[in-house]
Amino acid sequence: VYLCRGKGLGGSSNINVMLYTRGAEADYDKWAEVCGDATWSGASMVEYFKRAEACLSKENAGVGAWHGAEGPAAVSDVPYQHPLSKAFLEACGDFGLPKNNDFNDWSKPQVGYGRYQVSQRGGERESAVTAYLGKDVRSRSNLDVVVGATVGKINFDADKKATGVDLLLDGPDVKATVCLADDADAEVVLAAGSVGSPQVLMLSGVGPEADLKSHGISAVVDRPGVGQNLQDHPA
Repeated sequence: VYLCRGKGLGGSSNINVMLYTRGAEADYDKWAEVCGDATWSGASMVEYFKRAEACLSKENAGVGAWHGAEGPAAVSDVPYQHPLSKAFLEACGDFGLPKNNDFNDWSKPQVGYGRYQVSQRGGERESAVTAYLGKDVRSRSNLDVVVGATVGKINFDADKKATGVDLLLDGPDVKATVCLADDADAEVVLAAGSVGSPQVLMLSGVGPEADLKSHGISAVVDRPGVGQNLQDHPA
């Protein structure tokens, strides 16, 4: 399966098409039901979306119930619209389709025609780096940004608690280990995307035990669901 992946600071936010869409509320509600955790519900998650967003759009409903204004990640209208795009949208209206100025407004159905908002600021891409790793953040004394490194695996102690990670620096022959500080609040946060996260877990011994053993990896925790159920969409 071919999956395009952004391998750099900001990950795939450097290469995606920049459409700002959160998906359907019903999907989040279903996750909350399956997990037995209400914090995954649409009503809960929308507050996190709003906290992250700096809505600059003039076309959608603006800030309020569905959008935030004070977050780090800019969301804007596309600054240019091709005449054929305008003609297409006008034809949708003539055909009788409902107009939708905001596909992230969950108070109404997501069907209809309209223009998506995009992850841009001033006509330029707003990536995870431009939104969250500005100069003021990079100068923090408690932050080290390491580039040219790949996470080899997460290390665990005898109690199966994460203690740090192994890094591959500038290729597979140069390795380094980063250990957590001896602090009750120290933790490893795995955020490597829908492909990278399960890959790192499996390299670390967390996943289907039979699959791990077939690749010479000792199982730390047998989790058959890791690496399964990837859902993609055609684009």
